[in-house]
Amino acid sequence: MSSVAPDTLTIDGKTYQLATDTKANPLWEVTSGQRMVKEFTPGGSMGETRCTHPRQCNNFYFGEGFDVTDGTARLHPGTTTVGTRYTGTFDDAGGTTLTDAAANFSITGDGLKGYTVTITGGTGSGAARTITGNTNTTLTVASLTTAANSTYDVSVLGSLAYTPLSFFEDFDSTATRAVYLTFRDTTTTPDIITKKIRPSDDTPIDTEIWGTATYTAPVIGRPEVFSSATYVGLGDATGSRLMQKLATVGAISTETADTWEAADAGIYAYSCASVTVGGVIKFVRASPNRIGLTASEPKTSAGYEQGKDVGDTADPITWISEMSDGLIAIHKTTNLYLWDADGNAYPVLPGNRHSARRIAAQQTGSTTGNTYDDFDGHMGSSLSAGVLHPSREGLSFYQNGAIRNVAIDQIGQGTPNPFRLVANISNIPFGNRHYACVVYGKWVYAIYKPTGFANSANVHVMCGYYDAGEIIWRTLITQAKDIIGLFIDSQMRLWWVYDPQDPDTIPGTPTAELRYITLAADGSPRTVLGASATYPRGAASATYTYYFPEIDFFEYGEDMAYIPKQLRLMTLETENLPTAGDTGVSIQLSIHPDGSNATNVGAAITTAGNAVTDREPTVGTSDTFTRGRPRLTLTTGSTYAPTSSDPRWLRLKIEVRSPDTIRCVIKPSPDRNLFETKKILRKLKNAGVRTIREPQTNETFSGQIIAVNDIIQGGAQAVEVVMHRWAIAA
Repeated sequence: MSSVAPDTLTIDGKTYQLATDTKANPLWEVTSGQRMVKEFTPGGSMGETRCTHPRQCNNFYFGEGFDVTDGTARLHPGTTTVGTRYTGTFDDAGGTTLTDAAANFSITGDGLKGYTVTITGGTGSGAARTITGNTNTTLTVASLTTAANSTYDVSVLGSLAYTPLSFFEDFDSTATRAVYLTFRDTTTTPDIITKKIRPSDDTPIDTEIWGTATYTAPVIGRPEVFSSATYVGLGDATGSRLMQKLATVGAISTETADTWEAADAGIYAYSCASVTVGGVIKFVRASPNRIGLTASEPKTSAGYEQGKDVGDTADPITWISEMSDGLIAIHKTTNLYLWDADGNAYPVLPGNRHSARRIAAQQTGSTTGNTYDDFDGHMGSSLSAGVLHPSREGLSFYQNGAIRNVAIDQIGQGTPNPFRLVANISNIPFGNRHYACVVYGKWVYAIYKPTGFANSANVHVMCGYYDAGEIIWRTLITQAKDIIGLFIDSQMRLWWVYDPQDPDTIPGTPTAELRYITLAADGSPRTVLGASATYPRGAASATYTYYFPEIDFFEYGEDMAYIPKQLRLMTLETENLPTAGDTGVSIQLSIHPDGSNATNVGAAITTAGNAVTDREPTVGTSDTFTRGRPRLTLTTGSTYAPTSSDPRWLRLKIEVRSPDTIRCVIKPSPDRNLFETKKILRKLKNAGVRTIREPQTNETFSGQIIAVNDIIQGGAQAVEVVMHRWAIAA
């Protein structure tokens, strides 16, 4: 091999002559790069696109399936699905006993009593019946015509349309509770249904079928307890779907039927509430845009005062929220109204809003009817002294005469660091829509998802904490299908419906499921550490992702945000990880350099128990960035046990170095004059990474030329070259 002169430098194969000092040493000066550290802890708010906190940061961009409300990052409260779904094909012509010899229906306890069987294809398609008993292979129902080609679905809810619905809770004479859900189905004759669920064993124990809905989307709104009875609006304003009074809750343990009483003719209800007027508690009934008041029996027409209109008749009242100071908030599709004890109603949302006339036109006789998306304000909620109004424009929060949009995608708007979309990350909860919200104390839960009922991504249950006029939002649960409705019962279960159906597809194939999580006593997800049957965490065979704010280490100097950095180390502190393997979890650290796709950093972390684990990148391979977004992906094993596992991460440390800065001086050589030297080098300035052989050692490295300057060296013209050098693999 030919010898290399010790006072020469090679850049991309071209050799340059270095100037020397008075001792004949090449002018080659190296200044070591700076070590920089950033630490992340959970517990802050989401929506921080770029980190603006020096050194330590507890905010995050967003997460999928992580709960950070207790200052650690835990998996979300475990989701329970009520009941089991069965599908198959019947063997015979039906009647009151339907047989599928290949089935294995549950006969534990009451078996499938209270479930709904829906014929999904073949003879009898679109018909549904409530199951009154079963064996392993037969179902007992009211008479139903089937044949050997009749396919079926057996599930808790049967079919459930993507239209307004409502939850409530009631108690029998022994204070045993039941949760009720009222909705429209998608059977051949779309009915309005109320399902009664016994939470003690998650069993459906009663079904009320109120008859075929007149409207394509009945405006089923808020029920109300008044004079020790619950009143339920069925969302129609014509026909026989009158307001219903749950007069007596049948014994829940023995599944005794409830006693329901229909209101007088003409007494329809969308939503109900109570208000105090002159020291007298009065029942409030809304239908369709009119408020009716009575201090006597609400199902009796004679006791109502003269009704009062709120807004246009084409604009239905979708929900009512009870507020302080004798006010009620009336949620409508085009605006939010405040209604006072004197019967005055006035809109509070500014600007011109969408028309409600299309909604009225599509409620009857349309082949393309309304969906849940058309009913802004449904499941709004009071909060502190104000009220939340979910709509296609955002999440409006009215309080003390002021109105603000507190939607997820408004986080940081008007500041230098707004929450926004970024490249190469999917399922960002931004630019979608707020739906149902429910409040317990200072804790706010809201559905945030794209419009429609066919989504398979970006469907979130958000968790907010209200303090000092602000809502601190965090992602809590991400679902794989659309969801609809939220309700918190007295045992701190947060309920919703998963995967509702297209209301225009008649008959429809049932897909809906009733789900819930269990919250802590204060309404938060901050349940005790360590999972249990009551407080499970996460799910098996699932992937959870946590996106950190983008970091550029601005706190280390005015120009550091614009200087490339090299990732040297990521250190994660974990707690309570289960034993590695199918029952355990693995955590993969990665980073998005300069907005590009994520690059994994080291191997996955599987260390059980409590640990502090280092992970180093592959040096010289996608390990440099000017700005980088850390990312953590946790994957649970196939036999991970949510009822006994509560893995958490506590801290993440990111360590980087700025590049070594090298200054050298190049002089003309016999091969290349000064003009040619400068011309070549200036083309290489800021032109990416070059291969460089340093003098004396003859080692090569990857570097970047950042400056080419004219200087005088030893009384002669020369070129000063400034380079950045990264660490290389040993």
